[in-house]
Amino acid sequence: MQANQNNRVDGMRMRLLACLGVGVFVLPSTAVDPVQLTQGSSGVWIDPGTQAGVYDWIVSGQDHLEKQWWWVQVGGQRVSVDQLGALVVTPISANKVLTTYTDALNQFSIQISYELTGSDFASGQSLLKESVSILNNSGSALNLSLFMFSDFDLGGTAPAEGVSLLGMNDSVFPFGSTVGWFEARQSEVGNSHAAIFNGKPLLGELGDSSVILNKLNATINPLASSAGMVLSPTVGATALSTFGPVTPADAAYAIQWDFNIAGGGTAGVGVDKRLVVTPIPEPGSVALSLLGVTALLRFTVRRKV
Repeated sequence: MQANQNNRVDGMRMRLLACLGVGVFVLPSTAVDPVQLTQGSSGVWIDPGTQAGVYDWIVSGQDHLEKQWWWVQVGGQRVSVDQLGALVVTPISANKVLTTYTDALNQFSIQISYELTGSDFASGQSLLKESVSILNNSGSALNLSLFMFSDFDLGGTAPAEGVSLLGMNDSVFPFGSTVGWFEARQSEVGNSHAAIFNGKPLLGELGDSSVILNKLNATINPLASSAGMVLSPTVGATALSTFGPVTPADAAYAIQWDFNIAGGGTAGVGVDKRLVVTPIPEPGSVALSLLGVTALLRFTVRRKV
């Protein structure tokens, strides 16, 4: 079975390489160990070299994240960032890391920094700041789309969690003709998540986690106007209910930024993600340490699948 999986993966890579004339030259990133960020009663685990991505976020003794990751599309070819090619992981501190991906033709580089801010166990609050910088290493203009996918399992499970996208033209936020999403919200009894977007993504989607993830890994543009549940804001939109909330069995969201970057130029976005949760009964660092072991075990299992 493992051999068949390897053959399928190799076949996919060969098909990607065949797109060289219209897209990016794709190679798998160098295998690296998972990265652990910690501060206070919070811990985040990241596998930057595979699509597992950010796969655990433990706050006050409980894991609230199933998966969060990034995709990029250039010239009609879309891959998760871990498939771009060269990967460099630069630890900054116990709670901050910088990852840099460069496609094999050195057309562009993507730098993603993660910074975790944790609090004491009783407060149940945590903040993960993610900053993305895209560097056009070529002398020509670069049309690039960046996608972010988030699947939070608040409270450690995947119940019927409501998730919403808030637009700049919702009636409670009157910003004239400015368009774009600026916040995602998700809640479950006793726990909540909010993400603030810097850069006003114009496309977004709410729905079941597996459906959105399959779209991101498909060959079509997952958030194109022909796709279902597309949330493309328009000038004058006033009703938040038009764009959410939705409550599937395992709610998730994806957003998309589009860039036209001049040769030698840069572009960037930022996302501030916050969790406010109810601490589990087991207080202190022991619970965090035990769940840290669980996170590593989950990572090992995922790599074997």
